[in-house]
Amino acid sequence: MRIKKIIFFLCVLSTISYCKIENMELLADEVTKEGNTTIANGNVLVFSQSYLATADKAMYHDDDNSSIELFGNVNFMTKDGYISRSSYTKLYLENNNITSDASFMMNKQNEVWIQSDNACDDKEYYNTSGSVVSSCNVNDPDWSIKFTSGMMNKESKYLHLFNPRFYIGSVPIFYLPYFGFPTDKTRRTGLLIPSVGYKQKEGLFYRQPIYFAPQDRWDLELDPQIRTNRGSGIYGTFRFVDSMDSRGSITTGIFKEKKSYQEEQNLKNDSHKGFELKYERDKLAKYLLDDSYKEGLWIDYTSLRDVEYLKLQNTGSDNDYDDSLVTSRLNYFLSKDNHYIGLYGRYYVDLYELASKGNNDKTVQELPTIQYHKFVDSLFIPKLLYSADLMYHRYDRDIGTTANQVEFNLPVTWSTDLMDEYLKFVVKENLYTTKVNYSKNKTIIDNQLEDVKDNDYINTYTQFALSTELSKAYSNFFHTINFAIDYVIPGYEKNGIDKKIYNGYGDLSNINLFNRYLEDNFVTSMDEKYLDETSSASMVQYFYNKDGRKVLRHSVESGYNIDKDKYLNLKHRVSIFPYSNLSLHNKFEYDFNEDIFEKIQSTINYSHSIVSLGLWHNYENKGKRKNTQKYDKEEYFGATGLVNINRYYSVFGSFGYDFENDYTKTWSAGLNYRRKCWGYTIKFKEDLEPEFTSAGPGMEKKKAVYLYFDFYPIGSVGYDYSTTQYSGNQ
Repeated sequence: MRIKKIIFFLCVLSTISYCKIENMELLADEVTKEGNTTIANGNVLVFSQSYLATADKAMYHDDDNSSIELFGNVNFMTKDGYISRSSYTKLYLENNNITSDASFMMNKQNEVWIQSDNACDDKEYYNTSGSVVSSCNVNDPDWSIKFTSGMMNKESKYLHLFNPRFYIGSVPIFYLPYFGFPTDKTRRTGLLIPSVGYKQKEGLFYRQPIYFAPQDRWDLELDPQIRTNRGSGIYGTFRFVDSMDSRGSITTGIFKEKKSYQEEQNLKNDSHKGFELKYERDKLAKYLLDDSYKEGLWIDYTSLRDVEYLKLQNTGSDNDYDDSLVTSRLNYFLSKDNHYIGLYGRYYVDLYELASKGNNDKTVQELPTIQYHKFVDSLFIPKLLYSADLMYHRYDRDIGTTANQVEFNLPVTWSTDLMDEYLKFVVKENLYTTKVNYSKNKTIIDNQLEDVKDNDYINTYTQFALSTELSKAYSNFFHTINFAIDYVIPGYEKNGIDKKIYNGYGDLSNINLFNRYLEDNFVTSMDEKYLDETSSASMVQYFYNKDGRKVLRHSVESGYNIDKDKYLNLKHRVSIFPYSNLSLHNKFEYDFNEDIFEKIQSTINYSHSIVSLGLWHNYENKGKRKNTQKYDKEEYFGATGLVNINRYYSVFGSFGYDFENDYTKTWSAGLNYRRKCWGYTIKFKEDLEPEFTSAGPGMEKKKAVYLYFDFYPIGSVGYDYSTTQYSGNQ
């Protein structure tokens, strides 16, 4: 029987009870029937709810093991994104299992392809033999893995390869008896990409992360490491989601030094330990309250024996910890409508003190700060507004003065529009009061050493402000400008806050030397701007082009202190955006009385498909050094750049220079190669930075070479070689 361009519908029920075969349709130019076999030729199309296939020829066998054989240019697509091409494929209708010869398979989602001599596809696995896998160009892949047999788990998307040989182009690189990698980004238990490096003093570095992900709500990463000349250790991070409204992580670790390295580097501790907790929660008391409340809890806590605990977490010198202060934080708030309650805590570890003195006893801790805030609300009459802040601070430390402080601030404002709303006039009356109770604080009174138990301070001031905002559209641009002037009159003032307090380290037997043992007071106080009669003015203006893009921002602010007969600092800022990919910024602060620029900051940023460039310059004059006429200055220049040579190659670099100390702080240069399926980066870098170790502070000069390879979707591998020259103690 010959049928031309017929739709042949098959709905086959198995003779085995309770076993159902999926509906399937077949289209072809010609269909013939020979016994239990149906033969289709020309533009064969087979499809069902799970797959679609095309071929030159098909044979359907209607027997106990119903199947379809496809011949010539067989293309097969499944609903879960797999595409294959082969010369021959057999499909078993009872279970949708597939076997193929000379097969090419690809997953559209992750773009990994496998070419094999033979393949077998069932519900759980895609099995192959005599195969090649890659994610690069099919005809001439940049990298590939050839293997004798393999299997990919369809559910986990994990590919297992047996006897793999790794190739770069057509050159074999190395062989392994087994290799496996995920073909997607699903979290799963296994080994992560290791880190390998070399440091001149520490020797070979190797870290092998081990990842556990048994549930969606938590995972665990263990990072054992070894440094051949230094020692070994292990770090671990436990991440969790304990509710719909909260999440966090716990990190801890220990590193054990070799005795020879500890003695050579003069390290105080033979092991380095630490503990870190990060936790945030959006709902705590709200479980007992209604949804009109807003709430948040954030904890970031770090406890460490010494700075090496932080430095040894990183793979090498490119990521060394170089901050001088480790801060643990607790933030909690609860608010509703017009009321806000906050609880804050700050615990500081001064790495300089820890490195030089071996303790953190002198560092002031803020544990806790409690705040009540009343949001702006009307008072008695329209346009009369007020807000309020009540705060408690507890400042604590082991050595030196400690304090408890209560602050209250109450601003009351009234505003109105003038001259047909061209001007806005505001009057503010502000009340500020604080009380500080000290412990272990001392001073000299009548040539006698006396305890300082407390400070009280009350202040009121009145502020008048007048402002206007004008806008005008021109033919090619839009301009808006804001002018503001204000006048502050100090009111009632009683008592004050001591500027200096006892640091706790002094020899009190000789009171003539007592001033040497004073330090700046750490309690909060009013802005000095409101303590004297002052007048100030400011201007801010913007220009926009006809497309609405900002092209200029310009602001200037200054004033005059009438009581002290001196000018306030001039603050000037300008930002220019001549093109969408080019911006120029400059801001400075000028002190009229000292005739110096206190701060100057300038930046230029340019981005283009071929070239990107960033330049910056920072200058800061911190005033005269104690007991000298010299100024304490800082001045730095920096630059970063990137050039895309073509669609694959780019070069990059950075440079930083310290003008005040006349040395190059840092420089780097590198080459980046990036294609869709792989890439590499080589980078040279040199740094000269302050360094904190348990042996004490000093300066460290680091020279390093970094080499990174990225093979998609296998992952990345990197190597760094670095040398270090350390000079301490400063």
